[in-house]
Amino acid sequence: MRRFLIYIVPFLFLTSCHKPSEERKIYFDKKEKLDGVIGFVTDTHGVRRYDLFSYSLTGSIEVDNPKDILFYNDSVFIHNSYLYRYDIANNRKEIIKKLHPTTSGVILTDAGIYSINEGGILYDDEWLFKDSIIEYRDGHKNIWLLTPHSVVIIDKKEKTKRIKEMDNPITFCISPYGLRIYVAFNNRIEVYSEKQLSIVKSIPIDDTPINLVTTPAGNKIYILSASALYVLNRSTYNIDKRISLSVRPFFVKLSRDGSYGIITSSDRLLIFDAGTDLLLKEIPLSCNMVETSPLDSRIYVLTDKGMAVIRSDSLIVERSVDIRGEGIFIPGFLVRRQEPEEEYIPTSVDTTARLFAIQVSSTRGKKSAQQLVDRLVEAGYPAYIVNGEDWFRIRVGAFREKADALLIGGKVDELTKEKSWVLETDILLNELPSLFIRDIDDNGYMEEACVSDGREIVIFELRNGIYERIYTITGYLEKYTGNSAFFDIDGDDNIEIVTPTLESGMYSVVRYRDGRWVEEMERFE
Repeated sequence: MRRFLIYIVPFLFLTSCHKPSEERKIYFDKKEKLDGVIGFVTDTHGVRRYDLFSYSLTGSIEVDNPKDILFYNDSVFIHNSYLYRYDIANNRKEIIKKLHPTTSGVILTDAGIYSINEGGILYDDEWLFKDSIIEYRDGHKNIWLLTPHSVVIIDKKEKTKRIKEMDNPITFCISPYGLRIYVAFNNRIEVYSEKQLSIVKSIPIDDTPINLVTTPAGNKIYILSASALYVLNRSTYNIDKRISLSVRPFFVKLSRDGSYGIITSSDRLLIFDAGTDLLLKEIPLSCNMVETSPLDSRIYVLTDKGMAVIRSDSLIVERSVDIRGEGIFIPGFLVRRQEPEEEYIPTSVDTTARLFAIQVSSTRGKKSAQQLVDRLVEAGYPAYIVNGEDWFRIRVGAFREKADALLIGGKVDELTKEKSWVLETDILLNELPSLFIRDIDDNGYMEEACVSDGREIVIFELRNGIYERIYTITGYLEKYTGNSAFFDIDGDDNIEIVTPTLESGMYSVVRYRDGRWVEEMERFE
């Protein structure tokens, strides 16, 4: 899955601002049902689990000084000097492995366990590399380590390492697909290629960086210093903007979809628009840790006085809750599936409805019309024939919205190599075919998926012959190229929705797990 995309950046000049140039009433209107969203809060005594809809305590586990919570293969893991698997249903923990006493990070794979400590990295109990670790990053294929003297790349499958020596790096980040490594030094950012570990660009910075983050699409890199936030353009390697800050920041974090960013400090939270790179609001809150809900509609801030919940659409504190701790962790895959709007079900087989349909072709020959219908049905499209006086019209489906018909019409065109069109017409509902070629969520309806504007994957279900939208995976920037297909990409006997992305060999893989649709980026050469 790889192509190059030229991003058009609206502002190519340096600015300095503390407040947005104009007041906005709606900021980031994220649609999300919060029932079923859970969060884990840690302190020195253990881990507590909360329902983030009712903010009620639903479980707790005693673990001395938990260092981190991991989510892997739909399971929850906790680690300190041991690695535990947390059984949510029974609210208990199971010891998986004893770790090195100074372990600071754990990376899980199907083959084994990587642990990172002050002396290096181990695979199970075998040292792969020994040196002081400043930071680490985990990717699909590699683990990246930053030491006082080098950047190290560990191949997770082969357990081999590559080393690029350098002097006194401060922090680093990796592009979303691991193609570029951005390393911060006292007065510059150096960009390296992952493949050759050769330097691509050195970018001067008139301040000392604190930390770096990239957008999910990788088109921007945010560089946080003690006095400003710099915006580095991935295409030109220029600093497109400098946003002066009125506080001394701790760190910068992006929402999961990359639409907004959060800068924390000792006494306030700063929120900026990651599309326009404008500082939107300063909220007087101290911050121990911050996390967003799975679809970014809420920002959860742990403070010394409790947890503050901020709405992303208004950027106001929705409520304050007496939940205290040192860390908050929210797994995306434990969110219940978002149900569609109220479903329309025909009440009579004789009912007709004014709906949209895709007209694929018209022909005078009944045999050729039936051959095309058979071909479409075999491919998973509910095709049917409408008889005219002299013509046989081949149509596909019924849609409440014209935009939905146009999306699926694009996939039909890819199959037939012809140009279809969408029309509004009276449709006899009992003539609409229902297909059962694939049913990923096992609810009796067949799914279809389409890419919209390179930014969204829209999932439909064919219900009583009518295409109904059931879920949309929304990205903030264009990242998909081509359309979605259905097949078992990983050989686990389950069908996935697979979509190519702008990076060659990298695919969006959507699965239905734990009652919701989950997207993961995976590399397949």
